[in-house]
Amino acid sequence: MGPLSPTPDPAGLSCLVRVALGSAPADTIIRGARLVNVFNEQVEEPGAVALALGRVASLGPELPGWLGQDTRVIEARGLFLIPGLIDAHTHLDSIFQLGPYGGLALARGPPDPDAHLPPHALPGAALPGLGDKRRPGGG
Repeated sequence: MGPLSPTPDPAGLSCLVRVALGSAPADTIIRGARLVNVFNEQVEEPGAVALALGRVASLGPELPGWLGQDTRVIEARGLFLIPGLIDAHTHLDSIFQLGPYGGLALARGPPDPDAHLPPHALPGAALPGLGDKRRPGGG
């Protein structure tokens, strides 16, 4: 699936509305997860999320009309879900073993605090006005 347009076309919007109202089946239902509401900072009781056309169509109590013959169902009991969150910043090394990719991530090797490299030797090592952050008290 390619990138989504900011606004669905009229047929897509109609499909999303029908799924939201429970009059058309969802492509996917995620059920049983506790929903994290980023607007009111509350964790909601377990509910369901209906997806259609790669978008969140509805969330809350599961509607019978969401389940169709080709609907994929994901059981997420005991998990948390933040519908619609786009995590644009992550550190994959904190959740995955980098294995063969570790060498690529550290292609220049770890910085040696005793090497006294010029600030421009490692990209992002020195920030204007903040000095060299590779060494304690660097400047």
